[in-house]
Amino acid sequence: MAKKFSYRLETFLNLKTFKVKEIEENIQKVLYYRTQTEEEIRKNQEYLAMLNNNRNGHFKAIEIQALNYHKEAVKDEIENLRSQLARIIEIENILRQRLVEAMKEEKVLQKLKERQFEAYMYEVNREETKLLDEITVQKEIRKNHAGLE
Repeated sequence: MAKKFSYRLETFLNLKTFKVKEIEENIQKVLYYRTQTEEEIRKNQEYLAMLNNNRNGHFKAIEIQALNYHKEAVKDEIENLRSQLARIIEIENILRQRLVEAMKEEKVLQKLKERQFEAYMYEVNREETKLLDEITVQKEIRKNHAGLE
C-alpha cells in the first residue's frame, strides 16, 4: 500500500492562507474607517451649507463674527477629515497591493500542491497496476502449474 500524501510546504501554505485572511480583515477595517470618515465629511458639509443658508434676521456684529469663526472651524474640520481620508485611501491601496501579492504567493503554493498530488496519484495508480499485474501473472502461473500436474 502506498504511503499517505503529504505536502512538504503545507505549513507554509497555511501561513500564506492565514496572511491573506489577515490582510482581508485589515482591508475591511480600513473600509469601515473610510466610510465613517466620508460620512463625517458629508455631515460637516451639510452643516456648513445650513450655516451659510441660515441668514434670515438681524444679527449683531459680534454674532456675525462668531458665526464666521464657527464656519471657519467647520471648514478646517472638513479639510482635516479630507486629509485623513486621503491617508486612509493610501493605506487601503497599500493593503490591496499586499493582498494581491499574498494571493499570488498562496496560489503558487496551491498549484504546486495540486501538481505534487497529481504526481502522487499517478504513482499510486502505477503501483496498483503493477501489483494487479503481478497478481494476475501469479494466478496464471498457478493455473498453468496446476494444469500440468
